Amino acid sequence: MDDKRYEQALTDAFTHITTQPRPAGTDLAEVIIARTVGLTPRRRVAGVRWLAAAAALVVAAGLLSWVLRPGPPIAGIPGPAPTVSIITAEATAQLSFNQDESLPYAAAQIQVDRHDQTLTITASATKDGKKATSLGSFTGHAGILWSLSVDKDLQLALLPGNAEEVISLGGGAVHLEYLGGVGMTAVAVEHDIGAAQGLIWRGDDDRVRDSSGRIIPSATLTTRPFPATETLPVTVFEDENLNLWGYFDQRNDARGTGPLDTEPIGTLKGLGATSNGGYFEEATFIGVLPTGGTDPELDTQDGVVWDSAPIGDTGRIAILVNADRVKARQTGVRSITYTDQDGTRQTYEP
Repeated sequence: MDDKRYEQALTDAFTHITTQPRPAGTDLAEVIIARTVGLTPRRRVAGVRWLAAAAALVVAAGLLSWVLRPGPPIAGIPGPAPTVSIITAEATAQLSFNQDESLPYAAAQIQVDRHDQTLTITASATKDGKKATSLGSFTGHAGILWSLSVDKDLQLALLPGNAEEVISLGGGAVHLEYLGGVGMTAVAVEHDIGAAQGLIWRGDDDRVRDSSGRIIPSATLTTRPFPATETLPVTVFEDENLNLWGYFDQRNDARGTGPLDTEPIGTLKGLGATSNGGYFEEATFIGVLPTGGTDPELDTQDGVVWDSAPIGDTGRIAILVNADRVKARQTGVRSITYTDQDGTRQTYEP
Protein backbone atom coordinates (compact mmCIF):
# COMPACT_ATOMS: atom_id res chain seq x y z
CA MET A 1 0.00 0.00 0.00
CA ASP A 2 1.47 3.38 -0.96
CA ASP A 3 1.71 6.38 1.38
CA LYS A 4 -1.53 8.13 0.38
CA ARG A 5 -3.67 4.96 0.51
CA TYR A 6 -2.23 4.04 3.90
CA GLU A 7 -2.91 7.51 5.28
CA GLN A 8 -6.51 7.45 3.95
CA ALA A 9 -7.13 4.00 5.48
CA LEU A 10 -6.06 5.24 8.90
CA THR A 11 -8.29 8.31 8.57
CA ASP A 12 -11.37 6.27 7.56
CA ALA A 13 -10.90 3.80 10.41
CA PHE A 14 -10.58 6.59 12.95
CA THR A 15 -13.74 8.32 11.65
CA HIS A 16 -15.77 5.12 11.77
CA ILE A 17 -14.80 4.28 15.36
CA THR A 18 -15.31 7.76 16.78
CA THR A 19 -18.82 8.14 15.31
CA GLN A 20 -20.13 4.95 16.94
CA PRO A 21 -22.03 5.10 20.28
CA ARG A 22 -20.04 4.04 23.30
CA PRO A 23 -21.16 2.79 26.74
CA ALA A 24 -21.14 5.18 29.66
CA GLY A 25 -17.98 5.19 31.71
CA THR A 26 -15.71 4.63 28.77
CA ASP A 27 -13.61 7.20 27.02
CA LEU A 28 -12.77 7.62 23.38
CA ALA A 29 -9.28 6.11 23.70
CA GLU A 30 -10.74 2.86 25.12
CA VAL A 31 -13.31 2.64 22.31
CA ILE A 32 -10.63 3.10 19.65
CA ILE A 33 -8.34 0.52 21.25
CA ALA A 34 -11.03 -2.05 21.95
CA ARG A 35 -12.67 -1.92 18.50
CA THR A 36 -9.31 -1.90 16.72
CA VAL A 37 -8.36 -5.20 18.38
CA GLY A 38 -11.91 -6.66 18.27
CA LEU A 39 -13.08 -6.28 21.89
CA THR A 40 -16.12 -4.73 23.58
CA PRO A 41 -15.47 -1.45 25.43
CA ARG A 42 -15.46 -1.71 29.20
CA ARG A 43 -14.85 0.55 32.10
CA ARG A 44 -11.19 1.40 32.64
CA VAL A 45 -9.44 -1.67 34.08
CA ALA A 46 -5.85 -2.85 34.18
CA GLY A 47 -6.37 -5.02 31.07
CA VAL A 48 -7.46 -2.01 29.01
CA ARG A 49 -4.37 -0.09 30.08
CA TRP A 50 -2.23 -2.98 28.86
CA LEU A 51 -4.19 -3.09 25.57
CA ALA A 52 -3.73 0.67 25.22
CA ALA A 53 0.01 0.30 25.46
CA ALA A 54 0.02 -2.60 23.01
CA ALA A 55 -2.21 -0.80 20.50
CA ALA A 56 -0.17 2.37 20.80
CA LEU A 57 2.91 0.41 19.79
CA VAL A 58 1.06 -1.11 16.83
CA VAL A 59 -0.21 2.28 15.64
CA ALA A 60 3.19 3.93 16.26
CA ALA A 61 4.92 1.24 14.24
CA GLY A 62 2.55 1.81 11.34
CA LEU A 63 2.94 5.57 11.46
CA LEU A 64 6.73 5.32 11.60
CA SER A 65 6.78 3.05 8.58
CA TRP A 66 4.87 5.76 6.75
CA VAL A 67 6.68 8.86 8.06
CA LEU A 68 10.26 7.53 8.21
CA ARG A 69 10.46 6.31 4.64
CA PRO A 70 13.91 6.09 2.98
CA GLY A 71 15.48 9.45 2.23
CA PRO A 72 18.25 11.80 3.28
CA PRO A 73 19.56 11.65 6.88
CA ILE A 74 17.52 13.59 9.45
CA ALA A 75 19.45 16.07 11.57
CA GLY A 76 19.37 15.42 15.30
CA ILE A 77 19.08 11.63 15.08
CA PRO A 78 22.34 10.16 16.45
CA GLY A 79 24.20 7.64 14.33
CA PRO A 80 25.89 4.48 15.52
CA ALA A 81 28.44 4.86 18.30
CA PRO A 82 31.97 5.26 16.90
CA THR A 83 34.21 2.23 17.01
CA VAL A 84 37.12 2.63 19.43
CA SER A 85 40.31 1.57 17.65
CA ILE A 86 42.81 -0.48 19.62
CA ILE A 87 46.43 -0.20 18.54
CA THR A 88 48.16 -3.55 18.19
CA ALA A 89 51.57 -3.20 16.61
CA GLU A 90 55.30 -3.75 16.96
CA ALA A 91 58.19 -1.43 16.18
CA THR A 92 61.92 -1.31 16.83
CA ALA A 93 64.19 1.71 17.20
CA GLN A 94 67.84 1.37 16.16
CA LEU A 95 69.77 4.26 17.70
CA SER A 96 73.43 4.70 16.73
CA PHE A 97 75.90 6.97 18.53
CA ASN A 98 78.87 8.21 16.54
CA GLN A 99 79.08 11.85 17.59
CA ASP A 100 81.44 11.59 20.54
CA GLU A 101 84.00 8.78 20.57
CA SER A 102 84.90 9.57 24.18
CA LEU A 103 81.53 8.16 25.32
CA PRO A 104 81.46 4.37 25.82
CA TYR A 105 78.25 3.37 24.05
CA ALA A 106 77.94 2.89 20.28
CA ALA A 107 74.25 1.97 19.87
CA ALA A 108 70.99 0.98 21.55
CA GLN A 109 67.93 -0.93 20.46
CA ILE A 110 64.39 -0.54 21.87
CA GLN A 111 61.72 -2.97 20.70
CA VAL A 112 58.09 -2.11 21.51
CA ASP A 113 55.10 -4.45 21.33
CA ARG A 114 51.93 -2.42 21.91
CA HIS A 115 48.44 -3.76 22.65
CA ASP A 116 46.01 -0.91 23.37
CA GLN A 117 47.70 1.06 26.19
CA THR A 118 50.04 -1.70 27.37
CA LEU A 119 53.64 -1.79 26.17
CA THR A 120 56.04 -4.69 26.30
CA ILE A 121 59.54 -3.27 25.95
CA THR A 122 62.75 -5.15 25.20
CA ALA A 123 66.01 -3.19 25.27
CA SER A 124 69.67 -3.76 24.55
CA ALA A 125 72.80 -1.63 24.25
CA THR A 126 76.18 -1.94 22.59
CA LYS A 127 79.47 -0.57 23.83
CA ASP A 128 82.29 0.26 21.45
CA GLY A 129 83.97 -2.91 20.17
CA LYS A 130 81.63 -5.27 22.04
CA LYS A 131 78.53 -7.32 21.35
CA ALA A 132 75.05 -6.09 22.21
CA THR A 133 74.02 -6.65 25.83
CA SER A 134 70.41 -7.40 26.74
CA LEU A 135 68.97 -4.99 29.29
CA GLY A 136 65.83 -7.07 29.90
CA SER A 137 62.11 -6.85 29.20
CA PHE A 138 59.77 -4.34 30.81
CA THR A 139 56.12 -3.30 30.89
CA GLY A 140 55.01 0.26 30.30
CA HIS A 141 51.94 2.36 29.57
CA ALA A 142 51.46 4.20 26.28
CA GLY A 143 50.24 7.38 27.99
CA ILE A 144 53.26 8.04 30.22
CA LEU A 145 57.04 8.17 29.97
CA TRP A 146 59.01 4.96 30.40
CA SER A 147 62.66 5.43 31.36
CA LEU A 148 65.61 3.16 32.09
CA SER A 149 68.89 4.44 33.52
CA VAL A 150 71.38 1.85 32.26
CA ASP A 151 74.33 3.33 34.12
CA LYS A 152 75.93 6.75 34.54
CA ASP A 153 76.67 6.81 30.81
CA LEU A 154 73.32 5.93 29.19
CA GLN A 155 69.59 6.48 29.64
CA LEU A 156 66.82 4.99 27.46
CA ALA A 157 63.24 6.24 27.32
CA LEU A 158 59.93 6.03 25.49
CA LEU A 159 57.80 9.17 25.20
CA PRO A 160 54.08 9.26 24.29
CA GLY A 161 53.39 10.57 20.78
CA ASN A 162 55.78 12.23 18.36
CA ALA A 163 58.45 14.14 20.29
CA GLU A 164 60.21 16.28 17.71
CA GLU A 165 62.82 17.80 20.04
CA VAL A 166 64.08 16.56 23.40
CA ILE A 167 66.22 18.17 26.11
CA SER A 168 67.97 16.18 28.82
CA LEU A 169 68.13 18.18 32.04
CA GLY A 170 71.17 16.16 33.04
CA GLY A 171 73.05 17.17 29.90
CA GLY A 172 74.51 14.79 27.34
CA ALA A 173 73.85 13.90 23.69
CA VAL A 174 70.22 13.10 22.84
CA HIS A 175 69.22 10.65 20.08
CA LEU A 176 65.59 9.97 19.14
CA GLU A 177 63.46 8.06 16.67
CA TYR A 178 59.68 8.25 16.23
CA LEU A 179 57.98 4.85 16.04
CA GLY A 180 54.80 5.76 14.17
CA GLY A 181 53.33 2.26 14.27
CA VAL A 182 53.10 2.28 18.06
CA GLY A 183 52.75 6.06 18.52
CA MET A 184 55.83 6.43 20.73
CA THR A 185 59.22 8.16 20.50
CA ALA A 186 62.33 6.20 21.45
CA VAL A 187 65.08 8.24 23.13
CA ALA A 188 68.66 7.48 24.13
CA VAL A 189 70.79 9.94 26.10
CA GLU A 190 74.57 9.59 26.32
CA HIS A 191 75.95 11.22 29.46
CA ASP A 192 79.35 12.48 30.31
CA ILE A 193 78.51 14.10 33.64
CA GLY A 194 76.51 11.40 35.42
CA ALA A 195 73.00 9.96 35.41
CA ALA A 196 70.06 11.72 33.78
CA GLN A 197 67.75 13.95 35.80
CA GLY A 198 64.71 14.32 33.54
CA LEU A 199 63.50 15.09 30.04
CA ILE A 200 61.62 17.98 28.45
CA TRP A 201 60.26 17.67 24.93
CA ARG A 202 58.30 19.50 22.25
CA GLY A 203 55.64 17.41 20.54
CA ASP A 204 54.33 17.76 17.01
CA ASP A 205 51.48 19.80 18.53
CA ASP A 206 54.11 22.40 19.64
CA ARG A 207 53.28 21.77 23.30
CA VAL A 208 56.14 21.34 25.76
CA ARG A 209 56.00 18.56 28.35
CA ASP A 210 58.17 17.31 31.19
CA SER A 211 58.87 13.79 32.41
CA SER A 212 55.62 13.65 34.37
CA GLY A 213 53.63 14.44 31.20
CA ARG A 214 52.66 17.87 32.53
CA ILE A 215 52.30 20.63 29.93
CA ILE A 216 54.79 23.47 30.53
CA PRO A 217 53.77 27.07 29.69
CA SER A 218 55.27 27.99 26.32
CA ALA A 219 55.08 30.31 23.32
CA THR A 220 55.84 29.39 19.73
CA LEU A 221 57.04 32.39 17.73
CA THR A 222 57.46 32.49 13.98
CA THR A 223 59.13 34.91 11.55
CA ARG A 224 59.83 34.83 7.83
CA PRO A 225 63.08 36.73 7.23
CA PHE A 226 63.70 38.12 3.76
CA PRO A 227 64.50 36.46 1.37
CA ALA A 228 63.63 33.18 3.15
CA THR A 229 60.60 31.28 1.86
CA GLU A 230 60.03 29.22 5.01
CA THR A 231 59.02 30.19 8.50
CA LEU A 232 61.55 29.94 11.30
CA PRO A 233 59.80 28.95 14.55
CA VAL A 234 61.29 29.13 18.03
CA THR A 235 59.48 27.80 21.11
CA VAL A 236 60.20 29.50 24.45
CA PHE A 237 59.07 27.92 27.72
CA GLU A 238 59.39 28.49 31.43
CA ASP A 239 58.39 26.54 34.52
CA GLU A 240 58.41 27.87 38.08
CA ASN A 241 58.01 24.33 39.46
CA LEU A 242 61.29 23.29 37.83
CA ASN A 243 62.79 26.77 38.29
CA LEU A 244 63.93 26.92 34.68
CA TRP A 245 63.30 28.45 31.31
CA GLY A 246 64.40 27.23 27.90
CA TYR A 247 63.90 27.18 24.16
CA PHE A 248 63.69 24.97 21.08
CA ASP A 249 65.21 26.74 18.07
CA GLN A 250 64.28 24.89 14.90
CA ARG A 251 66.20 27.26 12.61
CA ASN A 252 69.57 26.70 14.26
CA ASP A 253 68.76 23.16 15.43
CA ALA A 254 69.55 24.34 18.94
CA ARG A 255 67.91 23.93 22.32
CA GLY A 256 68.78 24.77 25.88
CA THR A 257 67.62 25.53 29.41
CA GLY A 258 68.74 27.69 32.30
CA PRO A 259 67.63 28.83 35.77
CA LEU A 260 64.71 31.25 35.80
CA ASP A 261 66.89 34.10 37.03
CA THR A 262 68.88 33.88 33.77
CA GLU A 263 65.82 34.39 31.57
CA PRO A 264 66.48 37.34 29.17
CA ILE A 265 63.90 39.71 30.69
CA GLY A 266 64.35 43.25 29.42
CA THR A 267 67.13 42.21 27.05
CA LEU A 268 67.78 39.94 24.04
CA LYS A 269 69.75 36.69 24.01
CA GLY A 270 71.51 35.43 20.88
CA LEU A 271 70.64 31.89 19.83
CA GLY A 272 72.63 31.57 16.63
CA ALA A 273 74.23 33.45 13.74
CA THR A 274 76.78 33.15 10.96
CA SER A 275 79.84 35.32 11.56
CA ASN A 276 81.12 37.15 8.48
CA GLY A 277 83.90 39.57 9.25
CA GLY A 278 82.53 42.23 11.54
CA TYR A 279 78.89 41.19 10.92
CA PHE A 280 76.37 38.60 12.04
CA GLU A 281 74.23 37.13 9.28
CA GLU A 282 70.95 35.25 9.77
CA ALA A 283 71.08 36.07 13.46
CA THR A 284 68.39 34.88 15.89
CA PHE A 285 67.60 36.52 19.25
CA ILE A 286 64.94 35.97 21.91
CA GLY A 287 63.81 38.11 24.83
CA VAL A 288 61.03 38.38 27.42
CA LEU A 289 59.08 41.43 28.53
CA PRO A 290 58.93 42.22 32.28
CA THR A 291 56.03 40.47 34.05
CA GLY A 292 52.68 41.99 33.10
CA GLY A 293 54.09 43.76 30.03
CA THR A 294 51.90 43.77 26.89
CA ASP A 295 51.64 45.30 23.42
CA PRO A 296 55.34 45.35 22.45
CA GLU A 297 56.57 47.53 19.59
CA LEU A 298 60.11 47.25 18.24
CA ASP A 299 62.10 49.96 16.50
CA THR A 300 64.43 48.01 14.18
CA GLN A 301 66.99 48.37 11.43
CA ASP A 302 66.26 47.27 7.87
CA GLY A 303 66.28 43.50 7.37
CA VAL A 304 65.00 42.77 10.89
CA VAL A 305 61.69 40.95 11.52
CA TRP A 306 60.13 40.00 14.83
CA ASP A 307 57.21 38.24 16.51
CA SER A 308 55.77 38.08 20.03
CA ALA A 309 53.42 35.77 21.96
CA PRO A 310 52.42 35.11 25.61
CA ILE A 311 54.26 32.30 27.42
CA GLY A 312 51.19 30.35 28.45
CA ASP A 313 49.55 31.82 31.54
CA THR A 314 52.77 33.11 33.13
CA GLY A 315 51.95 36.78 32.54
CA ARG A 316 55.06 37.23 30.41
CA ILE A 317 55.46 37.77 26.66
CA ALA A 318 58.33 36.36 24.61
CA ILE A 319 59.89 38.16 21.63
CA LEU A 320 61.68 36.56 18.68
CA VAL A 321 63.99 38.66 16.47
CA ASN A 322 65.61 37.57 13.20
CA ALA A 323 68.19 39.85 11.59
CA ASP A 324 69.39 39.32 8.04
CA ARG A 325 72.68 41.18 8.66
CA VAL A 326 73.79 43.24 11.66
CA LYS A 327 77.06 44.41 13.11
CA ALA A 328 78.70 41.98 15.48
CA ARG A 329 77.51 42.30 19.10
CA GLN A 330 74.37 44.13 17.92
CA THR A 331 70.81 42.88 17.52
CA GLY A 332 69.33 45.21 14.91
CA VAL A 333 66.77 46.40 17.50
CA ARG A 334 67.10 50.04 18.57
CA SER A 335 64.42 49.95 21.26
CA ILE A 336 61.46 47.97 22.64
CA THR A 337 58.35 49.79 23.87
CA TYR A 338 55.59 48.04 25.83
CA THR A 339 52.73 48.70 28.27
CA ASP A 340 53.58 47.75 31.84
CA GLN A 341 51.16 46.19 34.35
CA ASP A 342 50.11 49.67 35.52
CA GLY A 343 49.12 50.73 32.01
CA THR A 344 52.14 52.99 31.39
CA ARG A 345 54.17 52.78 28.19
CA GLN A 346 57.81 51.93 28.88
CA THR A 347 60.83 51.83 26.56
CA TYR A 348 64.17 50.12 26.92
CA GLU A 349 67.19 49.44 24.71
CA PRO A 350 68.07 45.75 24.63
